[in-house]
This record gives sequence, C-alpha cells and structure tokens, in this order.
Amino acid sequence: MESSIFNAGIDTGYFDTKSQSTTIPSGYTKCSKKPFMVKDYLLFNDSYYVLDESRFSYEKNRTSDDKIFILTLFSIAKEIVTYYGSLGTYNTAETLQCKIDTIENLILGVGLPPAYFSSQTDELAKYYKEEFGNGVDFVFNDLKFHLMQKQVNIYPQDFAAAVYYKRLSMKYPTGKNIMNHFDDYYAIDIGGYTVDLVASIDGQLKQEKSFSIGLGTIVMFDNIITSVESTFGLTVTMRLIECVLNDKPTILEEDVKSYIRAYPSDWINKIVNTFCEKGIDFSVMPAVFLGGGTLLFKSAITSNKLLKSFEFIPDPRANARAYAEFNSMLFNDGGN
Repeated sequence: MESSIFNAGIDTGYFDTKSQSTTIPSGYTKCSKKPFMVKDYLLFNDSYYVLDESRFSYEKNRTSDDKIFILTLFSIAKEIVTYYGSLGTYNTAETLQCKIDTIENLILGVGLPPAYFSSQTDELAKYYKEEFGNGVDFVFNDLKFHLMQKQVNIYPQDFAAAVYYKRLSMKYPTGKNIMNHFDDYYAIDIGGYTVDLVASIDGQLKQEKSFSIGLGTIVMFDNIITSVESTFGLTVTMRLIECVLNDKPTILEEDVKSYIRAYPSDWINKIVNTFCEKGIDFSVMPAVFLGGGTLLFKSAITSNKLLKSFEFIPDPRANARAYAEFNSMLFNDGGN
C-alpha cells in the first residue's frame, strides 16, 4: 500500500477531548501492567493508560507535562480507528493494522482560547514538536502506531468553529442563521473549567473583546456537590448530576433532583452578568453558543432575559471538525 497522511483535529478540553468524530473524557489512570477488561487503553513509553471520568484539574499552562499529549494520542488513535473502520474495507484487526502501517505522517490541528492565542501559540507548537520528536510509537487497543508529525496548526478556539459552521450554513442553508445575517456576534463556549467568549466584528476576531472566565461545567458541578451535601446530607457525583440534568433515571428523591435542575439557570445568570461586567452588551449583539457543555444549559440560556438574540451550534465536536477542515485547506493550498 502507498504511504498516506492523516488529518486530525483535536480539541483537548478539560471535560472531554474531541476529534472530528470521537469523544473521550479528559482524564486517565497510569498503570504499570496491562489492565483487565477495559474498553480503551494506550501503551506508551512502557506505561499503560486507561481513560476514566476523573478529569484533570485546571492548569493555565498545559504544556508543563505530558497530560494533553497522552490525551491527544488517545484521540488521534481513536479517530484513525473510527474513520477507517467506518469505510467497511478494514473490518478486521489485521486489515486495519495494515492500513495503520501505511500512515506515514500526521497533520495535527489544535486550538487555544483566543484570550491566550497570541501569548501561547509558539509554546504549544514547540510542545507538540518536542513530544512527537522524530516519531512516536505506541499501542492503542492492541493496534500498533508509528506517527510522524508533518505539520501542526494552531487555531483560535471557538472562532474557528464559528467560521467553519458559517461556511457550512452558507453551503447547506437550513434557515435563519445568526452568523450569516449579522456581521458582528459573540461566540460563547461553555467548557469544563472555563467559559470562553470570542467577539467577531465584521468577520474578524477581536482579541480585546475576547475573555475566559472560570465558570465552566466542572466548576458548577463542584458547587452542586457541595451545596447538595450541605442542604440534604447527600454525596452526589458529577456523573449523577449529569444524569439528572439530562433527565436520565436516578433513585434520588424528587426534591433533590429539582434542586439540581434549578442550578443551571442561576449559573447562566452568573456567566452572563460576569461578561456584562467586562463590557459585553448582549442587547446590541447576538450570541452563538457552542461546545458540549452548552447543551446542559440550553433551557437556561433560552429563558435568560439578558440574552436578546442567540442560537446554538449543537455539535460538541465543532472545534475539532473546524481544525481538521482548516488543516485540509492549508495543506491543499501548499501550506505544508
């Protein structure tokens, strides 16, 4: 088989890490021996890594250790397996391994919050270049990978997703779309630890009107856990809270569930008011909400009285898909 280049867009959020078509939790356990009966594992530098729901804590500088690199390898491998597995041709471990063996180079697209884009872009590019070195060897679910980084592209998170989905909506119109009807808008991503707001003015990113505040979903979950324990004497988990907010069955009493369900509205009020204090005026510019965390707040956003005009990009992998799309455009234009 001829050698090939694989294009991967990876969004390493604090709650989940996403590729174009996969989502994994942004947390793992490191083991010295191969774990028994796990769904996904990674073997890298003689250590085994197993994904779990215990997300890593917030770090402003995420290049100080190998956490995001391990999550990136997990996500790249899962994307490769998912992509080629979906074609139908590579439907056995043997044929899939043969195809993986032909992948010679990787084009990687990643993102940074616009508030940190200017200050951290070079550092993040250097981080991935050093981690990949002259090539990386690892095993994912018994499949062997050897990947060389041909190119790494770093994009402004959320702004890239907004631009990508604007182009999609122009190509495949589905009705009224804020990004097609207004030159100016805010793109807001409710992530794990932070909520990022990006101002697009006349189609251009305005960094001075882009902010990152520490009011993400994990922060809200931590508040709910503390509040439920002090109010009801119960210890709940993030997963249990997610089940309640997504109307999945639990054995919690109805008054506890009602208490948890009321939290997102107050939290959205806090997010909106914090941005207003920074000079953001939602009465004069519409907002576009994106990111996986946003889906938990859809009802609360809809009922918020300070948000005059808004819409949702429901795809939780919007950033990752945007990075991959722009990778493809740059590579095809000779930007390799």
